[in-house]
Amino acid sequence: MRHEDCLSTTSRLQIIVNWVNCNPLKVLIQLIELISDNQRQGRKNMIPYLCGGTFLTQILRVTERTTTSTDHMNGQKESLPEREIFRRLLSIYRLVEFPADAGGSIKTYASQFKVCQNSLASFTGFADNDSRMKFDRDVRSERSKALYMMSNFVSECIDIPKNGEQLVRCLLGMIKDDGTIKSTDEFYILPDGSPISKKDIDSTDKIYIEPFLLGIWHFVIMNRAEKNELGAATYQSWYPKRNDYRGTVGSDITMSINVTSAKIEEPTETETDGIFDSQEFTAHVEPQEPTINNYYDIKIKNNIHGNTIQNLTLS
Repeated sequence: MRHEDCLSTTSRLQIIVNWVNCNPLKVLIQLIELISDNQRQGRKNMIPYLCGGTFLTQILRVTERTTTSTDHMNGQKESLPEREIFRRLLSIYRLVEFPADAGGSIKTYASQFKVCQNSLASFTGFADNDSRMKFDRDVRSERSKALYMMSNFVSECIDIPKNGEQLVRCLLGMIKDDGTIKSTDEFYILPDGSPISKKDIDSTDKIYIEPFLLGIWHFVIMNRAEKNELGAATYQSWYPKRNDYRGTVGSDITMSINVTSAKIEEPTETETDGIFDSQEFTAHVEPQEPTINNYYDIKIKNNIHGNTIQNLTLS
C-alpha cells in the first residue's frame, strides 16, 4: 500500500472516530435500530415455527364451535374451552388424566402456552426426563396408550369430515415451511408407531389423523419442549388482532389430502404397564454344599416386564 493511501485510510478512520465522539447518542440509537432490524429479520425467517403453542392454536381453530341441544342430537361435537383442550393434550403426554384444577390457574397457563409466551416446562412436566422417556417409548410401541387417548380426543372434539383436512393441511404446511426442521427429522405419525422423515411425508397417500396428531405432539415434546417462545412471531403473524386469523400456512399445498380415522383398540393393562427390555445375562453361583458340578449357571433371557422376570432358564 502506498504511503498516501495509508494516510488517506488513517484520515478517514480519524474522521469516523471524531464523528462518534461528537455524536455518541446518535450512534447508539443507530446501533439499537440495526440490532432490532436483525432481530426482526431473524424472527421473520422463523415463520412458521412448529412448537406446542402453534400446534395448540391450529387444533383450537377446528374445535371452536357453538353447540346447542339440537346440535348434540344431530351428532355435533361438543364445544370445549381452550383450557380443556390444553388439559387433554397434557393428559395424552402424561398417559394419565391431568387434573383439571392443576395449579388453580390452568386457564391462564393455556392462554400463555397458546400465544407462545411461556414454555411452562415445569407445569406441563415437559422438563421431567423420566416422563418424556416414558411418553417416547409409548408412542414408538405398537400398542400405544397415548394413541388410544388421542383417538378418544379426536372422536370427541374434532369433526373429521368437516375440519380434518384443514387441520392436517395447516400442520403439514408448518412442517414443510419450518426451516428449522431438517429433511431427515422423523415424525411418528404412522398407525403402527413407525416414523417417517419430513422429506417423505409428502409421499403419504393417506393420513390417519389420530397417529398424525400424536406424532406431531411427540415431535414437539421431544425436540422443542422448552422452545415454545420461538413460536411467538408465528402466532402474532396469524393473529395480528384478537380473534382475527390471517394465517396462510398450508395454502400452497394444493393436492387433495385423504384424511381418515384409524381404528384404535384400547391396549390392555399388561401391554402398557412397565417397559419391555430384551436382556440376557449369566450369573455364576457357587453352591454351599458339594455337588457333582462345582457351580450353577443361571441364565435369564428375554423379557423383563416391570419387576417380573418372564423367562428363567437354569442350567
